[in-house]
Amino acid sequence: MIEVAILRPTIAQVNPFVWVYLAVVVLAMLIFWLFFVRVFGLWLRAFLARAPISVPQLVGMILRKVDAKEIVRLKIMAVQSGVDIPTQELERAYLTGADVERAVLAMVRAKETGKPVTWDDVIRADRDERLDEALPSESRDQSS
Repeated sequence: MIEVAILRPTIAQVNPFVWVYLAVVVLAMLIFWLFFVRVFGLWLRAFLARAPISVPQLVGMILRKVDAKEIVRLKIMAVQSGVDIPTQELERAYLTGADVERAVLAMVRAKETGKPVTWDDVIRADRDERLDEALPSESRDQSS
């Protein structure tokens, strides 16, 4: 019987571009996996708390450098307190620099006391308060 030798290349004989390609693919898969785990974890947390936040909204928050974990936490707090604040409004307030946690707590407190307050009123009050703190007292005296 004739034996046929099968030539298999050793690791040293494989084209170096294959290793580069393999490294890039593994790195891309790792980055995708980490991103997926982060987004899926936030989505699952919101889903289980019955606070509707979609995956595209979470991805958008991450791309816009919004603290998605904080927005999810505050959305859950609002939903569990019976306050309906759209996710986009929470994100908008965060991007404008408002104290979103304080605003959500104010909405919850207003609901508990029965005061008719809107989200825009709370955010406007927060902005005005921060503006008053930022202005020197002399310029406030002149405008009065």
